[in-house]
Amino acid sequence: MTNYPVYDSPKLIDLVLLDIQTQLLKMTWLTNAFGRAQKITDKTTYPAVYKGRGEYFSLLPDHMNTSYSFFMIDDPQTFDWIPNYKGKLEVNFSLIFWFDISKIEPLDERNTEDLKDEILTNLNIGYAHGGIEVTRIYEDAQNIFKGFKLSEVKSQYLMYPYAGFRFEGKLKVKQSC
Repeated sequence: MTNYPVYDSPKLIDLVLLDIQTQLLKMTWLTNAFGRAQKITDKTTYPAVYKGRGEYFSLLPDHMNTSYSFFMIDDPQTFDWIPNYKGKLEVNFSLIFWFDISKIEPLDERNTEDLKDEILTNLNIGYAHGGIEVTRIYEDAQNIFKGFKLSEVKSQYLMYPYAGFRFEGKLKVKQSC
């Protein structure tokens, strides 16, 4: 399993993302649960995670040979703060999944509703450091990877047996004492 970026001491958003990644990896079909990705522009625009030493790893479908997920965190972040109390941070997020359904489902069918239900079940638990609220789900490849350039991706990665989801909503973070 690749699960980077990995921080020695994650805080705030990264700590909640780590909680969620750990929960998502309980789904046996999900091979990689990445944390926060960044939008990289280098001849094209694509999602990538920082590997360290100035290197990034592309998360476009044609660069991955496994099922995976990653987060995109939007600006701005809102923060409720009351003096002498812990604060609460909220931010809009996208959680993107991409997979080869033929490696997950034994039949030659495109039953993604089972997987969507499993993801929602795994997201709908209590997290120690915050929570997640899903408000929208996208299934079209252009919407799943909106904001990125898919023209570089071979079209075979955008049709059966490949599929995915983009879950959008609010990520809520409890500030530590």
